[in-house]
Amino acid sequence: MQLDHERLDVYDLALEFLVLANGIVEGLPRGRRHLADQFTRASLSIVLNLAEGAGKHSKLDKRRYYLTARGSATESAALLESSELWSRASASTTERPP
Repeated sequence: MQLDHERLDVYDLALEFLVLANGIVEGLPRGRRHLADQFTRASLSIVLNLAEGAGKHSKLDKRRYYLTARGSATESAALLESSELWSRASASTTERPP
């Protein structure tokens, strides 16, 4: 028997993103622990809110959880971009001219 959230394609995508986010978090330098924590919470929030919303019966409840998941996805996108920029900036400052 499948649960309601397991029927959602977006739930599968959220799980894939969670794995991707975890890989990025693992590669962040120690000085960016706060960023890693926030990224972990935001990416997990997408998955959890999709699952909880799918289990609700009223359209208003579903909408609330799906909107929260969308907000967490937007937050995750900003964290992904920030991580990439910091990684590039860090790499360029460690490169030495020949």
